[in-house]
Amino acid sequence: MMHHSSDVLDAPAREATSYLPTLLIVGDPSGLNIAREALIELELGWEVIFANSAFDAHDVPSVRDIDVILVDLGNPHIEGVELVESLASNFPHTPIVLMSAPYAVNVALEAVRKGAVNHFPRELLDSEPTAVLETLRAAANDHQQRRTALARLDNYFFEFTLTNDRSEVPAIVKRLAHAAIETGLCDSTSANRMSVAIEESLLNSIIHGNLQVSSDLRQVDESEYYRQIEERRSQVPFAERRVKLTARISRQEAVIVVQDEGPGFDINAIPDPTDPESIGRVGGRGILLMRAFMNAVHFSEQGNRVTLVKRKPA
Repeated sequence: MMHHSSDVLDAPAREATSYLPTLLIVGDPSGLNIAREALIELELGWEVIFANSAFDAHDVPSVRDIDVILVDLGNPHIEGVELVESLASNFPHTPIVLMSAPYAVNVALEAVRKGAVNHFPRELLDSEPTAVLETLRAAANDHQQRRTALARLDNYFFEFTLTNDRSEVPAIVKRLAHAAIETGLCDSTSANRMSVAIEESLLNSIIHGNLQVSSDLRQVDESEYYRQIEERRSQVPFAERRVKLTARISRQEAVIVVQDEGPGFDINAIPDPTDPESIGRVGGRGILLMRAFMNAVHFSEQGNRVTLVKRKPA
């Protein structure tokens, strides 16, 4: 159940809430009276909303702007680490600050790794309430500045040059997905789908393009397939080849171009993975996934360049 703190604010403070930050406190309101009193007493002047369940914690930011989320890790009814990870995934721009009980320091550190920006011990509300408020103010200021900048953002432009090391791929994919969420082009679910398509295109360019390792080999001997990938990374001419990725991401669409330096391939010669005769194959599904998760997929005539297009749903 959500609880609104405006009932304890005086009239001038209520007027100020139209432009001052909004704080969502996730925890049991009956056990957080001290937090409410400290925030009001020290004239933080913010609009304060309470959510005492994980469901409410997700519900509030989805329908209104929240500047800071404060999670009480001492609430026995809430799994703090899972909640922080989920909130950080669904609302990546909203800073999450943790209030930890003495026994929950390890939990707090794990939650920070999952996406929280800061944490402080619960007793600090009693001993150093000003420090707590400064922590919250700093998080809110960062959020407001970020939101202002994103409101004026028209396009992201990226240019990456990748070696044939497959371990580089996730970092590039994650950065592009984050940009798609920042611009408002994608929510976390569609960004994850876009990520799959980009990852498949990069892996195809590295393995089948630059290194010229055929997916047919994977069908016959998977261990030999991976052995050949590693071997060719240090062999001439494969080792010198690079993959170029360029991307333009706006509020309306993302256009990602991936080009390798291999000899290319005939796109029409790729077996249809939906064909019953191809169901048992372990390779060849990358193009299917690209087409499933993007609005358009275009291959160059030579086959060593692919353009992926993701559009904002109407």
